[in-house]
Amino acid sequence: MKKLSTTQDLLFHDMNQGRNIFKRYWKSSSLPACERNRNRPDISYRRDRVLLELLHIEFLASIERVSVYSDETLRKAYEDLGLPNPHTA
Repeated sequence: MKKLSTTQDLLFHDMNQGRNIFKRYWKSSSLPACERNRNRPDISYRRDRVLLELLHIEFLASIERVSVYSDETLRKAYEDLGLPNPHTA
């Protein structure tokens, strides 16, 4: 397997691997559909924990970018209007 460099790559391969495991289980099981679904394997890998942590870091970074942009936009709007900024009090 190639070296995965982005969270998008990790997420794509994680979803594909989970889907392949589920399909293999679903085709090989002779249980009725409702029992097959109830007894399906819990798919969890170390990569899932790493992926969740990377997604969390990206999510926090995007929140930071939005908040910085919002703060700058608010500050500039208050300055343009000549009003005191209540957020800096």
